[in-house]
Amino acid sequence: MQQDDTYRATLVRAAEILGGAKPLCDHLQVPMADLARWLTGDGKPPIGIFLRAVDVLIEERGKPKRSTPDRPNEKQDTKDG
Repeated sequence: MQQDDTYRATLVRAAEILGGAKPLCDHLQVPMADLARWLTGDGKPPIGIFLRAVDVLIEERGKPKRSTPDRPNEKQDTKDG
């Protein structure tokens, strides 16, 4: 993976985690036009902005995973005995 792809992929994943480009734009406190360019791979963000996006990924990775039942649609047997 080329370096520019790493920047773009990191920003794309951070946007997914935060719920889209607008929330990421707000989080990073950058103009939407700049973020849009970086998300398409047209240039790369300053290192400080990139590291803040990396922080989003790190924080997400550190969250405990939600446990889900093996069979969420299956009703549990409530009979006694």
